[in-house]
Amino acid sequence: MPTRHVSALHGFKNLQTFSSLFQVFKGIENESMAHRVCPSRVISETKSDRRIVLEILEDLWEEDFIQFKWYLNQKILKDCSAMPKSRLENARPSRTTCEMVKFYRNNAIKVTKMILELICNFELVERLSRTASGSHMDLKRTK
Repeated sequence: MPTRHVSALHGFKNLQTFSSLFQVFKGIENESMAHRVCPSRVISETKSDRRIVLEILEDLWEEDFIQFKWYLNQKILKDCSAMPKSRLENARPSRTTCEMVKFYRNNAIKVTKMILELICNFELVERLSRTASGSHMDLKRTK
């Protein structure tokens, strides 16, 4: 049995690296599915932004969610290219959230709001604005 554990640690340069990673994964153990789908982004992005986007996407009807993903494949921000279609194929809200945070980084909430406005889901736009008002994002009218 001990050899099995040693071989599992073989890829880490030292025990400190493993310990740091273990603490990160231990800390996100009870977080949303988005963190488990894409754990490498946990360190660099805020937990609250991911959680906010995920909660919004989970409240979309299936047809609205399909439209939402379609808009993600279009050029939404002037200084950012469209998200590749392969990233969202068969993606559920948790995976879509992860891909949005990886692709748009600090603009994930802004992009979410823009797309919700495009699909005319103003109830979720209002909720997103209220929820993210304490965030560092500027959620003024995005049109």
